[in-house]
Amino acid sequence: MRKSNIWEVFARCIFCLIAVCMVGCGNGNFPVRPVTGTVVCDGQPVSKGSVSFTPLGDGKSSETGKPASAALASDGSFKLSTFDRFDGAIVGKHRVEYTGSEGEDEEDAESDDDESKRSKPAAAESTQRCTLKGELVVEVKSSGENVFKIELTKSK
Repeated sequence: MRKSNIWEVFARCIFCLIAVCMVGCGNGNFPVRPVTGTVVCDGQPVSKGSVSFTPLGDGKSSETGKPASAALASDGSFKLSTFDRFDGAIVGKHRVEYTGSEGEDEEDAESDDDESKRSKPAAAESTQRCTLKGELVVEVKSSGENVFKIELTKSK
């Protein structure tokens, strides 16, 4: 083979390898649908923290797909993201989890004395120590709107 043909063959091999690798990227067999909603605690919007939707799978495969997550807006609303910003969640059943904002536990630990409890703003107190009661499972549908209201309760 001539020297120029070797480089041409090498370049084609590299191109084919890259093309094969690119086909393997992406979300594969996991279709994603837009998901929005709100998080409330005792009827009031929760303005701090985040939610995540973890796929439970269909029982046919050990692969379940990537979880979706979102930070809460000041009005308690959220838009889930899985692969791209606000693309939603994988179609199917999900376990929902709520995580309070960072520093929330520290505030609770520091507020053991009565004076600091009285000086805490009412809005901040209304969202503290809110948790999901038990396990929450929701289903993201392949058609129609996927809008969920996540209801938390104050833990004692």
